[in-house]
Amino acid sequence: MASREAFDEFVDWLRSNGALFPSIEFRFGTFGWSGHAAADIPADSVLVSVPRKLILSHLHAQQYLDPIFKQEMAAVQTWRASGVLFYTFLVNERYNREHPLYPNDAGNDSFFGPYLRVLPSEYATPLWWTEEERGLLTGTNLAPAVEEFQSQLRAAYNNVRKALDKSDPTGLLAHMTWERFLWAHTACTSRQFPAYLVLGWGKDHKNGPPPPAAPGAEPVAAEAAGTRRIMGQFEVAPPAAGRGGDREGEREGEGAAGAERPKEANEEQIQGCLCPLIDVFNHKRATRITWVATGSGFRFETNAAIPAGAEVCNNYASKSNEEFLLGYGFCLPGNPDDTFSIKLGMTDRLGAATARGRLFKAHRMERIHYLGWSHAYQTGPAPAEVHATVPEGLKQALRLCLANEFEVAFQCSGPGNPFAAPLNERNEEAVWRALGRLLADRLQRFQRGDGALEAYLHQFALPPAVAAPGSIPSRAAYERLWATYYLERPEAQPRPSANVLWGVVYRTGQTALLTSAIAQAARQARAIRAAAAVPLGLPAPAAAVPPQWGPLAAACRAVGHAAGVHSRLAVGMRAECPVPVTVLDPAGPPAQAGDVVFGCRAADAICPALLGALAPAFQEAIDQVDGLEMDNLMQLVLLHLRSRAAALPAGSPQGPWLAALQQADPPLLTGPLLWPQQARDALGAAAPMAPLATPIAKQQRALRQLYVQLFPALCENFPEVFPEDAFSWEAFCWAAAATATCGCPLPGPVPRPPRAAGADDDESPAHEADDEGDADEQPCLLPWPARIRHHSRGQCRLRWALVTPPPALDDQPAAPAAPSKSKKARAREMARRRVARLLRWYGEAVRVEVLVDRPVGPGEELCLNYAAPGEALDNVALMAQRGEVLPANPWDTAFLGAAPAPPPPGAVEAALARVQQAQSAIPTQAGVPGLLASQWLAEQAQILKEAL
Repeated sequence: MASREAFDEFVDWLRSNGALFPSIEFRFGTFGWSGHAAADIPADSVLVSVPRKLILSHLHAQQYLDPIFKQEMAAVQTWRASGVLFYTFLVNERYNREHPLYPNDAGNDSFFGPYLRVLPSEYATPLWWTEEERGLLTGTNLAPAVEEFQSQLRAAYNNVRKALDKSDPTGLLAHMTWERFLWAHTACTSRQFPAYLVLGWGKDHKNGPPPPAAPGAEPVAAEAAGTRRIMGQFEVAPPAAGRGGDREGEREGEGAAGAERPKEANEEQIQGCLCPLIDVFNHKRATRITWVATGSGFRFETNAAIPAGAEVCNNYASKSNEEFLLGYGFCLPGNPDDTFSIKLGMTDRLGAATARGRLFKAHRMERIHYLGWSHAYQTGPAPAEVHATVPEGLKQALRLCLANEFEVAFQCSGPGNPFAAPLNERNEEAVWRALGRLLADRLQRFQRGDGALEAYLHQFALPPAVAAPGSIPSRAAYERLWATYYLERPEAQPRPSANVLWGVVYRTGQTALLTSAIAQAARQARAIRAAAAVPLGLPAPAAAVPPQWGPLAAACRAVGHAAGVHSRLAVGMRAECPVPVTVLDPAGPPAQAGDVVFGCRAADAICPALLGALAPAFQEAIDQVDGLEMDNLMQLVLLHLRSRAAALPAGSPQGPWLAALQQADPPLLTGPLLWPQQARDALGAAAPMAPLATPIAKQQRALRQLYVQLFPALCENFPEVFPEDAFSWEAFCWAAAATATCGCPLPGPVPRPPRAAGADDDESPAHEADDEGDADEQPCLLPWPARIRHHSRGQCRLRWALVTPPPALDDQPAAPAAPSKSKKARAREMARRRVARLLRWYGEAVRVEVLVDRPVGPGEELCLNYAAPGEALDNVALMAQRGEVLPANPWDTAFLGAAPAPPPPGAVEAALARVQQAQSAIPTQAGVPGLLASQWLAEQAQILKEAL
């Protein structure tokens, strides 16, 4: 900071050259020099008046440095626009006192020397931070922006030195260092004003004002009326709804990370100028002031009364903390105008050659968007509830990116902007879930680190009000922080630099924005799903149930009784559905939201996560196979149990369940993998069936490739576990269809048993469960009484439950193995005993429960939503994976062939005619494949009719 003598010299220089500030006195404080009211100042008073000749602008640099650099550099115009000439000029005027380019009357100093010497020698922008302090930017938008900008600035500095090495009439090269060049750059970004505003010429002025007059000369007249800019309650207008881009400020700083600078028609508009004295005043949000530029100079006025002794503040405009930190070197705690920038990639979806890319360009969408606070641009205390807001432009862009082909072809091709409102439930839910995943990924990267940052901050013991993620410190808390660490803290204790505190405030605000926006996205997605949670509207099943399903229903009730849960499930049949379905017991009471309608012990379910307990020999063999997906593992489990069906214990629910899966009339499994080859060939021959035939054929090829990789190798190496006759290609297809049709997703992780007292990690039964138990979801086969179909608004969900209180494991030490056994045999024996204990614990302590999330009436069909979170299943996916069709599927799409988007006239009519022709060609005795194909074509026809 400048000394008192230097500041007094600066004040004398101002007064001797006509600057007026009669009501201002200057004080030195924590943040350097600041202005205060020497007496009560009424509203609409002139605070400071600076004559034009004291304003230092880029025009001075161009007048004196262009002749030097023009001979050596063809890119001088680029240098002008980037401010490099101005930085060079400032370094010369402050540090080269022997040869100033703009000398004073005595010729022994620069005319602007008294002003430049009171400017700070160092600044607090991230370009000045140490490596440890830069660690505060890890994972933020500023981190790559600072690195890139420093690289560009360093390249400009090197170019300046090369040019001065060839032409240096003032001897500036000896005074030009990287630190001084960086000083000049930061002095401009943190202090300069827009040239068009301060110098009083309009934005449409092509060449700018004439060159500055020599010291002491009469000022050059500018526009008589001058330029006036009022900064009041709202410094700038909020960004237009639905648009990305920068917030334009009045005082020039660096833009937010990832942002593009505003495109200006006139080069001089992006240039700035330094206004001595006016740049002393600190920023205060929503301060009501006015800047007035005339032909004679620049005035700074207040629109509100200022009491004596109060600090006189300027208004730098509404900016985010990224802009404040990068441009000025400070942040505002709890800044309501803070933002978090998001840049959309998705080049594969938004390429210029794609239909989405053309729509993106046609509707003038942006790739860069900003999350903000709900109370941005407001004055006064923050409202009781504050939350992050998602810009309309981001939602519109995501609606386009996540639109399926049908939505792009029909819903997005009309007049106006179809993305200004939600397209449909599927698309809008996908938008909010995708946004939540995107922001969660950003937050994870933001918080990820190697512990160095945490250790660095720990030494300062920052209070939770500042350091806690997700909190926004109040102004009072932050002022107390300064007093604690700069006025009251003992010298022996480490104290953070101002850079650390600015960095923590910046990170805290960014974390709070992300956390709030993620919660907002989750709430919106749940609200959309809840709004769709109306009765499914499926007709009641017929009462007649085939007698062969009786044993399975009885086994289902016995399973629930063994788990301590009253089973309320029954079997129903539908005329339009070829399989028996699961319904709520018609003879029982209705189920309310949260009621458990079925449950079974974990030992009675078929789940790969518990494979080590259920089938130790199988687990030992399968451990030799690398890269198996969970679904593939489930297929092998089913085949293994099927081959051992005769050896299953009496009363096991898995026996009736395996028998039901192999039932032929009526079938429980209807997937295309079990269709006759003739039916699949007929499916592929019909043109409207191509979107269905393609994924079925692809699925079959992938399954065949996996089968060839596994067999006969497994049968040869483990014949006791994989008998060759039980693992044929037909059996493998059956297992794949059963897994795809009846596999239910269970939220992980699998509950773990308590560690035995005194047990080592290698001996604890808790570690016998499969590592996949920690995954997000676990596939599981439950002994349902019948088929449980998919519905996007299914009422059921599954969960793990722990019996309360859980039984303790048998911790009695096992008898040691015989000494005559080998070490390997003793290890196998110990593993067998641990597995047996674990199996007993799971059989008694853990169960899988099925509950409903809304009221269900007696006899109403129960459905599950098999789609992954944030995704949806159309009828093509349902047919290919599960062999079922959902009537009036809200996520379904229609196939138009090779028609472009938007489709040409007549494309929809032609597609409908092809579908109707294919419907009439299906034989009446085509069995289950024919019935499902007819249902799928009927849904296609309905979509096309609605499109017409």
